[in-house]
Amino acid sequence: MMLFTVQSEFAGGQPHYDYLPANGNDAFIVRLNPQGNALTYATYLGGTGDDIAYSVALDPAGAAYVAGTTGSINFPTTPGVIQPKPGGGQDVFVAKLSRNGRLVYSTYLGGSDDDGAVGIFYGNGASGQGRESHTAIAVDAQGDAYVTGSTLSADFPTYRALQPNYRSGRPSSKEAGYGNAFITRLNPNASAFVYSTYLGGSGGEDSRAIALGADGDVYIAGRTWSSDFPTKHPLQGTNIGVCDAKACDSVEVDMFVARISDPPRQYSHYFSETGHTVSGSLYTYWDEHGGLAQFGYPLSDAFSERSPLDGRWYLVQYFEYAELELHPENPPPYNVEVAQLGSIEYRARYPNGAPNQQPFKSDEYGSYPARIFSETGKTVGGSIGAYWQAHGGLITLGYPISEEFPELSASDHIIHTVQYFERAIIRDDGRAQRLGIAYYWQRYMGVTP
Repeated sequence: MMLFTVQSEFAGGQPHYDYLPANGNDAFIVRLNPQGNALTYATYLGGTGDDIAYSVALDPAGAAYVAGTTGSINFPTTPGVIQPKPGGGQDVFVAKLSRNGRLVYSTYLGGSDDDGAVGIFYGNGASGQGRESHTAIAVDAQGDAYVTGSTLSADFPTYRALQPNYRSGRPSSKEAGYGNAFITRLNPNASAFVYSTYLGGSGGEDSRAIALGADGDVYIAGRTWSSDFPTKHPLQGTNIGVCDAKACDSVEVDMFVARISDPPRQYSHYFSETGHTVSGSLYTYWDEHGGLAQFGYPLSDAFSERSPLDGRWYLVQYFEYAELELHPENPPPYNVEVAQLGSIEYRARYPNGAPNQQPFKSDEYGSYPARIFSETGKTVGGSIGAYWQAHGGLITLGYPISEEFPELSASDHIIHTVQYFERAIIRDDGRAQRLGIAYYWQRYMGVTP
């Protein structure tokens, strides 16, 4: 049995862990004997913020898998897990306890905004309901954990993704607490993703339940406000529901049911357009994070290059809009990173900072409200912010390193409002500069495009 508590004292015997409740909620996990008249173990699980566990499941060995949400920056995690530190805002947590209540693993799961996980089960399934979002988790016979929920993070970690990018753009989705659904499969020790993907449209989703089929397919169910929710062989192909105005601003809402397979993946592709091949982890990252639309065609094969930022050698490959670096010391999906060409170009062009910088200011018609990043002190918003969010956010484009300012374009010789990010330069007309071409030609061909 597992619930959450707001008590400052927990009547259940000495906890296994020194994770005692602070000012907020802590989760607790309790195991009773078969007669229900004695405790096998009882423990707190949490940090100094709000930690809420919503459901629990048992695997065949009697281990308990717990899922919930945490607002703690010091939620207890274990060495070697995929995300040992919080992503920001509210994160999901997934924890496994042995049959005698010892912590086997514990990990955060989330991006820089709010992420929610609520239910967890083994076998045929169950679901739970939480304060901010609704999610579930299943566990297969080999110990892989499958988590689904809702996320407001444009940089939620994805790997081998069916839908690599965040799509929810409904103005009230943040206030309602729903973004896009996510489905993440963790390996048995939570040290790597098997896959992790968004699922949803532009209106927002609230994923509530998950189950595993005998064939290994994953089934999820929830509700959607999107008229463009991705469908295939639908029983009902359009959203025709209407919800209460107070609950969702009179936006149409319907339930959804999805069945997701884990098909064999292609790990190499030859591009006749440029005569280059992308393969291995570099191809997986390229394919799962937007492919041609995000990175463009390859300009080179993979080769070793010394980074001008840290002086280390990396296996790299250049594309029209970016350069990808292989980091084999990191687990997937963090073993490939987008090189910080935006930072390199900004330092080269503006060693003392760009002139005439103006932070974006929100207005009632803005497509993306102003957001200040404390890490760099810069503001992102409007059409540039909308592009940043829709094209991977922090993971693929990085933090803003300048405010918006006018710059003469070398490609069309027109002055555009631009903003520099660690890994990109974005214009206010909703386009990114082709940094991969510019940097590759300058560095290896002695040509300025």
